[in-house]
Amino acid sequence: MYLIWYVFLLICYICHYINCAEDILLNNDASASQSTVLVLGSAGNIGSSLKEHLIKANYNVLEVRNRKHIDLRQSGALDVFNPQEIDFVYFLACEVGGAKYIASNNTNYNLDIIENNLAIYKEVFPWLKKHKIPFIFTSSYLHQQYNAYGSIKRLGEQYIHAIEVGKIVRLWNVYGIEKIGIKSHVIND
Repeated sequence: MYLIWYVFLLICYICHYINCAEDILLNNDASASQSTVLVLGSAGNIGSSLKEHLIKANYNVLEVRNRKHIDLRQSGALDVFNPQEIDFVYFLACEVGGAKYIASNNTNYNLDIIENNLAIYKEVFPWLKKHKIPFIFTSSYLHQQYNAYGSIKRLGEQYIHAIEVGKIVRLWNVYGIEKIGIKSHVIND
């Protein structure tokens, strides 16, 4: 039963993402067969399925799978891509916090969320602004929480308002098949 709900919710999120991007791309007279999208975080729960659907819809998909593939915290990380060839970016790459992670009082976990995401923001947002590439940033319904994860998502949203290039999508209780651990999502003990 959980798998059915997971697939349903994932398809809803993906359809929403693709529809938002298509609205922006159509306003720029681009079609899927000639559009190139960059998916930051394409190995994640949503990113991997989004990438599959984009490919099936005939988009040319570039990707940053995870930190081992391209570390977005590093200066010049996105310079491996030609920005003139990118029509749209899906920004799903952030240090995530699962239910146990967010509720933790462990200072190291909280500092990791803040430091890693700040480093990603400092690299990715200016690059997108410089090249005027439209994008969707994945935030969270937890953006109003006063914890490290909520604060960093709120900061990301404020950054986007300041640079006026991207759109914000807030996700609610994303979950899926994953290894159970400190960063597991939604269902806690």
